[in-house]
Amino acid sequence: MDEKISTELAPLLDAFVDGPLTPAEDARLQEMLRARPEAREDFVRYVDQHMALQTRGSARLMLPLDLAPRRPRRLQMWLGIAAAAAAVLAAAGLTLSRSGTSADVRGAWRSPAGGIAVRRGGTEIDAEAAGGLEPGDRILTRRDAGASFGFGRGGLAALAPATDLELAGRAGFVLRGGGLSLRVDGASLREPVLVRTPDVEVTVAGTVLRVGRDGAGSVVEVLEGAVAVRALRETEARSVAAGDIARCPVGGVLSVTRPDAGANRLVNPSMTDGGEIPAGWCTPFMQEGTLAVSRDRETFCLGPASLRLESVGGRASGNTSQPLPGVEGKRLRVLGYVRHFGAGQRYWSVALHAYDGRAPEQQNLFWQGLASGWQDTDWQWFSGEFFVAAEARDVRLRVLLVGEGAVWLDEASVVVVDVP
Repeated sequence: MDEKISTELAPLLDAFVDGPLTPAEDARLQEMLRARPEAREDFVRYVDQHMALQTRGSARLMLPLDLAPRRPRRLQMWLGIAAAAAAVLAAAGLTLSRSGTSADVRGAWRSPAGGIAVRRGGTEIDAEAAGGLEPGDRILTRRDAGASFGFGRGGLAALAPATDLELAGRAGFVLRGGGLSLRVDGASLREPVLVRTPDVEVTVAGTVLRVGRDGAGSVVEVLEGAVAVRALRETEARSVAAGDIARCPVGGVLSVTRPDAGANRLVNPSMTDGGEIPAGWCTPFMQEGTLAVSRDRETFCLGPASLRLESVGGRASGNTSQPLPGVEGKRLRVLGYVRHFGAGQRYWSVALHAYDGRAPEQQNLFWQGLASGWQDTDWQWFSGEFFVAAEARDVRLRVLLVGEGAVWLDEASVVVVDVP
């Protein structure tokens, strides 16, 4: 950031973290953040550092190995995403009406903020204006945005960023690349749902699963129930049960494993369990005003609920967190979906945080932002990979809010990965 911007931005940042901005200050800060990428970077860095210091002690920010959402590098990304959720899917990007046919994909459509394109017969269409999706439609998501839709009687599907999916007739999907998650209600099925990639065919008759495909091949992970998976070069299908991962390299044969290292270290990643507060999450730590944590069963990305942190009665500052025991000295891959809406100047963040176990008093070792912003945003996907030092203590995933509004978290995943 150059000296001119630094001189002008610094007092605005101080005013923002210390209390409400005046209308003039708010307007000027918003203008600078919209117009200047370097100002946005300094805003995020400043507020993250401030929150780390306020949480106690001083902090050392970790440098990410990979923060930006990207296309899978071989099968690594989808093995990480596959560990993200226990129960998946609901209406974040689009919603479809329930039809009489169990796997009919026709229905109503709501486009998620330009994150997708729908092609019909080689032409890009407005699916909402066209009356919904139809067999043969092709859905493509951006590198930084996913989408979701319902199908049939209670079926739900979610597309990861950078996904190319075709709706193949009344009872199937063709996944050319990226990732597809499905929840299928077996009790309402009249016929199985088929998912086909260039490498495998998956027969689904009531389960929750994820399918990923990149240049190295295909990955199938079952979260609930069981499916039948067949490599296209083989004649016999194999049963893949909950907790299993099936892999098939390009032109190869199927292998099925049950990994231990890839288990999600977060409790209750889909916010399925709990009462008013999702199980595993703490009541908020508040530095200013009042914050409330709740299990939101109406607003969620993939369902059946999300974590919501919101201000009550005006401006507030603080966070909620979940501890991550046993991750010290390990490399973590962190993924999830986050959403924010608010009023006035505000800031939200999802971050990894740890104290320094070597210090006689409680001091921060690091505060690493994973996703952050200052404007309204619908569900967006984030990912990052980090090494947690062996001296770290009380490592936590934190959701933070400064200002007025609410931030939601859904389908989060913290997975230990091997050091390359």
